[in-house]
Amino acid sequence: AMAAMAAVLGVVALRLWLSLPGRWRANLEGKAKCLVVLGSGGHTTEMLYDLASLGALGARLELTYLIAETDRGSSTHADAFERERGAGVARAVRVPRAREVGQSYSSSVWTTLWATWVTIGHVMRLLPDLVFCNGPGTCVPVVFAAYLCRFFGLKRVLVMYSESFACVDHLSLSGRLLYRVADRFTVQWPHLLQLYPKSEYAGRLYSEAEVQHCRISGALPPPADLPLLPEPGA
Repeated sequence: AMAAMAAVLGVVALRLWLSLPGRWRANLEGKAKCLVVLGSGGHTTEMLYDLASLGALGARLELTYLIAETDRGSSTHADAFERERGAGVARAVRVPRAREVGQSYSSSVWTTLWATWVTIGHVMRLLPDLVFCNGPGTCVPVVFAAYLCRFFGLKRVLVMYSESFACVDHLSLSGRLLYRVADRFTVQWPHLLQLYPKSEYAGRLYSEAEVQHCRISGALPPPADLPLLPEPGA
């Protein structure tokens, strides 16, 4: 019995070790299925700018968007973005919100468990090659589901995390949770590399001049080198 238990623990430990970032090289040649996590509060806007900046790589990605059930704006922007790409209506899956604004923490335990369960089902059904996220709380269960796929040998789903421009001196809560488990982790402020050496500086969505203008005037300019998102219904 002890030998059998040791063997099981050994297999579990091996699967966990193989699931960690950097154990296998990424191979995304040709078309690749990408699950993109969108979210309110500016996350969707930044994510779509990130996708637009991928160039040739972005053209090879077959995008599916994961959106919270109560987030209507992100769905509209995703459809507009896909029309710009010439891909028609966005492919999207909906998940319950783990916690609504104003919801008590005690009741959010059950809604979080339900949201995680639904998310796991979507990820295991889609089996994407890549998960791309940038900070909404919805992304944490998605990355957990990606690791379940890796652990059980269903597919090595790669995780790419792009920290928000708004995180100047620290990582967001989602960023802190996923910093050590994402295969690629990018930040938009170079001084964050000193605090988080595993991260990569991927440039900023805003130019230095616009950053200075933003600090002085309080305005929030659009990204410097990428087109403005089309207005919903345009």
